[in-house]
Amino acid sequence: MSSKLDVGHSFVDYPANWHVECVSEIDSTNLALLRKVRQGVQNQIDVLQADCQTMGRGTRGKKWFAVDSALTFSVAVPVKENLDCYTALPLVVGYYVVKTLRNNQIPAQLKWPNDVLLHERKLAGILVETTKDASGHWVFVIGVGLNLKVDNASFEADYGVAGVGEVPGSSLDKYFWLKKLSRAIVDAVADRKSNGLSSIQEAWDKISAYKNDWVEITYEDGTVCSAQILGIDEQGCLLVNQNGHVNKLMSGMVKIRKRLM
Repeated sequence: MSSKLDVGHSFVDYPANWHVECVSEIDSTNLALLRKVRQGVQNQIDVLQADCQTMGRGTRGKKWFAVDSALTFSVAVPVKENLDCYTALPLVVGYYVVKTLRNNQIPAQLKWPNDVLLHERKLAGILVETTKDASGHWVFVIGVGLNLKVDNASFEADYGVAGVGEVPGSSLDKYFWLKKLSRAIVDAVADRKSNGLSSIQEAWDKISAYKNDWVEITYEDGTVCSAQILGIDEQGCLLVNQNGHVNKLMSGMVKIRKRLM
C-alpha cells in the first residue's frame, strides 16, 4: 500500500508511512512542522509544501519567499538516536539534493556546506532545524526552496539566482521535484547515520563549487580573508589553503564568495 496525493494535474505516489500536504498559503513550512512536531508524537514522515509563505526563513536570517515559479517545502524526519549520529547533516542533505538534480540532467554544484548552485548562481536553499516531539525524541525539520524560473526567485542571494528552467528540457513541474527532493532528504538522513560522509568525500571533486578556486571568506565577526578551496575532511569540515597552511572551517555560518581576479 502507498499513500497518494492528487495535486492539480499531478498524481504523486508516496510511501504509506508518509503524510503529504500541499497548501496555498502558510507562514512558513518549517515553522508549521516544528509546531506540529512539538504537539504530538512523530511516528511518520511529514511533507508540507506551500505555494505562498508569508514568513519564510533561510539561513543567517534571510527571507525565503514562495512564489508560483518556485518549489518551497519542508520535511519532518523523526530519529530516535542522539544527534551526535547526525553531525554535518546539512552537508549530507546538500549532497543528496545536488545528486538528485544531477540525476535529472541539472548540472548543480554544492557550495559548502549546503548551498546549491547552477552556473555559480544560487539554485536552491536548504534550512535544517531540530526539535523534540512530545515523547522526547528528536525530529529533523528540513526545508528546501528550489527556483524553477529566475524571474521570481524564492529566496535572497547576494551572488545571483538561477532556475531549473535554464537547462533545456528540464521539468518545471514543482510536484515532480517535490517527490524527488523529499525522497532525497529522507535518504540523506538515513545515509548519514549508516555511512557517515564517505560517499560525499568520494564525490566531492565532481560536485563541489569552487574546487581549487580562491575565494573570500567572511567570518561571523566580519573578518575577511582569502583562501583556496581544497576539499572536506571526514567530519565534513571544509579544508582551505590560507597562507600556505591547511585550515578547517567548522561552521556553516561563514560566507564564501568566489574571489574576482
